[in-house]
Amino acid sequence: LILGLHAIRKKYNENQKNVKVKKEVAMKIGFNMLLWTTHVTEEHFPLLEKLKAAGYDGVEVPVFEGNAAHFEKVSRVLKDNGLAATVVTVIPDQEHSPISTEARHRQGAVTYLKWAIDCAQALGAEVLVGRCRTLRQRRGSGATFSAAQKRFIRKV
Repeated sequence: LILGLHAIRKKYNENQKNVKVKKEVAMKIGFNMLLWTTHVTEEHFPLLEKLKAAGYDGVEVPVFEGNAAHFEKVSRVLKDNGLAATVVTVIPDQEHSPISTEARHRQGAVTYLKWAIDCAQALGAEVLVGRCRTLRQRRGSGATFSAAQKRFIRKV
């Protein structure tokens, strides 16, 4: 596994020498903690040291529950292990849907996403990714995406 990571990074960096870019970018490789959990706790801290030893540069931390104080604690452990962080979250349900036809649901989305941003900031994450609709919600159900986007953007 370690040799594989080093080979991928080396090949990427070699390819970048042939590409004219404004600034040099080194490829970073991370590991998604969803393999083990939906909520990183002290129980998972030993895995972080092992991931760094295996050659990973960072981890993607699920933010589905918790608070800023919890993620500050996780951040300290990541920094102690020399790991960067990104965050993944999902819209948990229809009551927090940014594309709902109901205003209270869209407001729930704003509140939820602000919470996720606060947790990501406490973690020291550079990126927050995730689904902007519920897992059960299908595209085309309820409002059209463009109309819902406009309503959501006005709220944020």
